[in-house]
Formats: sequence, C-alpha cells, structure tokens
Amino acid sequence: MSKRLLLHVLLLSALAGAVSGEPQFSASLSDIRTSWDFLAGVLPCGLEGKFYLKYLPSLPFCIPDHSSVVLKLCAGYEEKSISRDDATGEPDVSSADYASPNFQWELTYNQGLIGKEKNGDLLKVWSSWHGRVDGNLGPTVASIFPDRNGTFINSIVGGVTFDSTLRDTHGIKSGLSSEVSCEWGPTFLSSSGTDFVMLEFVNKGYVPLFDLSSESNLFSGFLAFRFITDYTTGTQVPLFRLNSIPVRGTKNAFDTALRSTLNSEVRLNLPSVWGKNDIMPMVIGFVDLGCYYGYNDVYGTAASRVDDSGFLASAGALVAVCVLDFAYPSVYVAFPLYGETKFKVGFKFKLQF
Repeated sequence: MSKRLLLHVLLLSALAGAVSGEPQFSASLSDIRTSWDFLAGVLPCGLEGKFYLKYLPSLPFCIPDHSSVVLKLCAGYEEKSISRDDATGEPDVSSADYASPNFQWELTYNQGLIGKEKNGDLLKVWSSWHGRVDGNLGPTVASIFPDRNGTFINSIVGGVTFDSTLRDTHGIKSGLSSEVSCEWGPTFLSSSGTDFVMLEFVNKGYVPLFDLSSESNLFSGFLAFRFITDYTTGTQVPLFRLNSIPVRGTKNAFDTALRSTLNSEVRLNLPSVWGKNDIMPMVIGFVDLGCYYGYNDVYGTAASRVDDSGFLASAGALVAVCVLDFAYPSVYVAFPLYGETKFKVGFKFKLQF
C-alpha cells in the first residue's frame, strides 16, 4: 500500500512540475481591418489583437519551453459578396453584396514537437476553439441561407504545422512552411443550425534572389509562393465559410466544395528609410492562378450546376511599405488573364502571405 501511495505521489509531482512555473504573458495588435472607398480612401473598420500565455516548462514527454496558449480577438465590419441568386441560392455570376459586422475569437493551444535553431517551432501540433457572432445585413443575402440574419457559431479546429521560414535583417525571407488542418462546426454549436467540415492544406515557400549588402537594406529581392487547397462539405455551410478564392481581381466567392490557388510573387525590397528594415518600401509583381469545382447542392442548386468548375488567372503589381514587419499598407493593381477576373485597384493593410 505504501509503495502504491509513493508511486502516486511521484506521478503527481512529475505532472505538477511539468505544468508549473512562471507563465510569460504578452499582448499585441496583430491587424487593422480596412475598407477601400474610391472617394473616401482607406477607412479603418476593425481591430485584431492577440494575447499570449506561455508556460516555460512544457507538458510531459514534449520538448521544454514550447507550449503556449494564444487568444485572438477580432471585432469590426466586413463587406462581403456571394455568387448566389438572391432568392433561390443557385450559382450566379453576378455576386450579391452584403455587410457583416462581427466579433470573432480563437483560443489555441500550441505544442512544439521540434524546436527551431532560433526562436519558434519547426514542427508543432495545435488545437483551437473558434467562435464568432455575425450580424449579416442587407436584403441581397439569399433567404436560402440559415444564417442570413446573423448567427452565433462555434467550431473546433486541429492541425499540424511545419515551419522552417526565416527573415533576415534586410527583410529577405527563406524557407518553407506547410500546414494541414481540419475544422468541424456542428449544428449543436450554432444558433442558426449551420453544419460543416473543412479540410485545408496551406504551403508557403520563400527563395532569396539577391542582396546588395550593407548595414541597412540597400536593394534585395526574393520569390514568394503560396499554394492553398481546401474542401468544404456539410448540410448547412455558413456564409463566412463560403468565402472568396484568393485570386486578386475576383469579386465572386466561387463557394464550391473544392478550391485551389497558387499565388506567386517577386518581392523587391527598396532602400530602407529608417533602421535596417524598420520602414522599407517594397515593389511586388504577382501572378495568381485558381480553380474551383463542385457546388454544394444543399441550397437548391440544380443538378446541372453541381459539378460546375472553372479556372481563374490574374497578374499585377503592388507598392507597399513595410512598417516594423507588422503593417504592410499597399495599393495594388490586378489585370485579368483568364476566367471571371477583372481589372481592379485595391488597398490592403497586410501582404497576401
């Protein structure tokens, strides 16, 4: 009996030692939502902040100093569109616009499995609770959608991330990152009866080209690539998951079950205005390719339209300013190459990836 008691004490001591220790807490502003109006210019319309809680000792059997809890909060106003007929929900090339004031949160637990040479994790697993309150506004949202008048939605997400990317003192990125994730939003976690599952694969790569070396950045460049493919299914997919395919120059959402996108960029870092690269102008040329396949038929989609598919392509350029590697305010121009793309001038507060 005494041996069993001693064993229990030893196990409890080991577990307590694994999760105890002085936590590290930090907070940061991670994004500022903006809306572009041709006459009014750039209008701020929301904020996104992150709160980090990190325990120095890690969980048992994991590498030390690589476990963390991150809370992300986001509130603001978004302008969205959906390529569906207002009354029937059928796919339609003319997109319906609607406004979405919303509040979102993500509570994520990260556990590193392999550490980087410097800070961060080379390989980690993570799980997350996502929630949002949407107040969808506007008569153009099709009545066929259960969350057309707003909703309260929760989902559970889990994934694995590999990240070998580095950024040097001149703002040149190198390395590769890959992430596989699955999101499940069941009916019992939604106020409007939405139900969906989304599988997603995201791969990013950065290849240095040149660097005219000096203490601060003089002139440097690198290639940047991103490949995304996702598959969404469910009996009632919510509006926020019927989002736009990330091909610049498109407005329609192309809310098909399967979507893939390849974004390719040449990024040129111009001479730093302040510091090594604290304030640094950038010029970027891009080519975006995308494809979509298989409309979800749960919203009344005609059988002849369920397997609709297509390709998209655009090219263009943008001028940006890197501010402390946090903000990248930029103006871009996109030119149509193929599919339902069009000439577009827009503003972004951050780079695509």
